[in-house]
Amino acid sequence: MIMVWGASSLIPYEALNIGLNIIGFIYVYTLITYYRWYMQPLSTKTALIIATACTLLLLAWNVSFELLYTDKHAGEYQALMYIMDREWSLPILGLSLGMFIIFSHMQFRSRIINTIASWTLGVYLITDHSYIRDLLWTQWFAFDKYYQSHFPVIIMLAISMLVFTAGLVLEAVRKMMFQLIPMGDGVFNWLWNRCRLFVAHSTGQNDSSLD
Repeated sequence: MIMVWGASSLIPYEALNIGLNIIGFIYVYTLITYYRWYMQPLSTKTALIIATACTLLLLAWNVSFELLYTDKHAGEYQALMYIMDREWSLPILGLSLGMFIIFSHMQFRSRIINTIASWTLGVYLITDHSYIRDLLWTQWFAFDKYYQSHFPVIIMLAISMLVFTAGLVLEAVRKMMFQLIPMGDGVFNWLWNRCRLFVAHSTGQNDSSLD
């Protein structure tokens, strides 16, 4: 898989359709499964070396092409940049794996962070919905508008933090709403019983006659 989908991704204009889709998910899931089942766990030092090397490679690649960019060869520039910057490219995978291993080896306890971490799945589901994703990153906060500004990285980080914070607030509100509903017998059973009582009261019938 590394040779077919990893190494071949270094070829400009190749089209294996690996991105934020089911193919990309299967690709990454298979690699993680192979690591967990068949490989020796990486040490923190090794993970730090991998993450640092991939970070330096990505920085060097982007800075170099930024300095060499000309409007005349914009198409070729985009294709070459995409080799390293695409989803699931080898440097992106290496950096992600290294960071994950480093943080998984850390022993750290924080009530606030644990609470926020329990909300992140909800934030992901909110922001990655196709309609919301298009609204956020195409209409409201299209990052290409800030590439030529004085502080593009700071602006984009601030926007990302703003969106993440808004997602946390929405997820917190959702959790509070569900806490108001008794969950012992299930939400749908609770709603069904309330509807039965309402119908029985409205029609003057006995609750058991609605069975």
